[in-house]
Amino acid sequence: MITELQNEQRAEWLRMRRALWPDCSEEMHELEMAERHSGGEAAVIVFKRANGGLGGFVEMSIRDRVDGSMSERVGTSKVGLSMPICAAAASAGN
Repeated sequence: MITELQNEQRAEWLRMRRALWPDCSEEMHELEMAERHSGGEAAVIVFKRANGGLGGFVEMSIRDRVDGSMSERVGTSKVGLSMPICAAAASAGN
């Protein structure tokens, strides 16, 4: 099931972010998570597995600038998938 991130899913989202970006500091994770889950021009969409855990997420936001872009406002996204989902996708492509 695909839904908007709920507050009770924050810990699982953080766990997945840590696995995806292990070199990112805890402070940066918290800052980015607060920015993307605050509403406004940002959103987090999650894939919820049948067992209730998260299988993936998409973080979306509108940024005022992006290096190399001439546009004043740019849409951005980050995607994270759990390892079982990645493995299933890889084997389906063979």
